[in-house]
Amino acid sequence: MEHMRNQLFACILMAVFICPAIVLSQNAVQEKTFPSAGNNEIGGNASYQYVSTISSGTEVATMNSLSITPYIGHFFSDEFELGFNPLSYQRMWHSNYSVNMLTVLIAPAYYFPAEGSVHPFIEAQAGYTTEIFSTSYYTSISQTFDGFSWGGRAGIKCTVAGHGLLNLALQYQQLTYTISGSDTRSGSNLLSVSAGFTIWY
Repeated sequence: MEHMRNQLFACILMAVFICPAIVLSQNAVQEKTFPSAGNNEIGGNASYQYVSTISSGTEVATMNSLSITPYIGHFFSDEFELGFNPLSYQRMWHSNYSVNMLTVLIAPAYYFPAEGSVHPFIEAQAGYTTEIFSTSYYTSISQTFDGFSWGGRAGIKCTVAGHGLLNLALQYQQLTYTISGSDTRSGSNLLSVSAGFTIWY
C-alpha cells in the first residue's frame, strides 16, 4: 500500500539523519561541556505522519505529512547560540492535492543555566518561506506563495551517547504571504511538538 511505502521512506530518511550523528557524537572530544562558547551543533529532525479517516468501516480520507528540518549552530558565548535552519522541507499531500513548503530560518537561542544532562532553552526564529500548492480536483492548478516567517521554540536538549543531544520542543511558526491586490494577511499558523537529534563538538 502507498502509505506503507511512505512510512518506510520516512524511516529510512530518519536513519540516514540520525545514525551518522550518533557515530560522530561517540567519537567527539570529551573535554568540552555543553553549552559553552566555541561549541558547534549540527543535526536536525525528521517526521512522517499518516492520518486515515474511517466512516462506517470504510476509509474515506487520508492525509500524509513529511517534514525534514536540518539544523546548525555556533555558541558565540556561554549559553547563547546562533542557530540556522538552512533549508527546512515540509510536504502535506492527499490523493488530489499537495502542499510543499521550503523554509530558511535564522534561530538565535538562549540556554538556561542547569546542571546535569538536561538543558532547557528558548529559541527565536525568523526567515522566509515558499509554499507551492497543487490540486487536480477539476483541473490541474499550481500556485506559489512566499513571504516572511517567524516564530520560536521552547524545550529541552538531553545529553545522550557522549556528545549527542535529544531535542524535545514545542514550536510555533507564523507564515505571512504576499498576495497582489490584497490588504489582509494571508498565510498560516503552525503549532507542533518536535523531536530530533543533534551533536555538539
